[in-house]
Amino acid sequence: MKKNRSLALKIFLVSVLFYLSVVDVIYVSTYYSDKRDISELKTKLAAVKSENAKLESQIKNSSNPAFIEKIAREKLMLAKKGETIVYFRTDKKNDTNIKRDGAKRSNFFEKLLHKLLHLFQN
Repeated sequence: MKKNRSLALKIFLVSVLFYLSVVDVIYVSTYYSDKRDISELKTKLAAVKSENAKLESQIKNSSNPAFIEKIAREKLMLAKKGETIVYFRTDKKNDTNIKRDGAKRSNFFEKLLHKLLHLFQN
């Protein structure tokens, strides 16, 4: 009888230890996975904060005439009276942007602007 109880107690203790070690491994792996996710999210948060600061700076400068002129010249290719814009045509291969997944991306407004510029060049 004592041998059966002793054997049952040993089996029970080994089972409990095995269960606790499995649970511990699961908790540790979850902890490190969560820690990695937190690190990635902190990196993304820093990038978003940086972009936010840049945009806030642009909003503050949006009423500044020099800033408006800079944006008009760079983004819209506008010029003052008497100035000439020199436009360099690129190959169609270089003209389209490619996303990470390989899909081609085209900006509607850039195409529209290029078409308008071609009307005035002729």
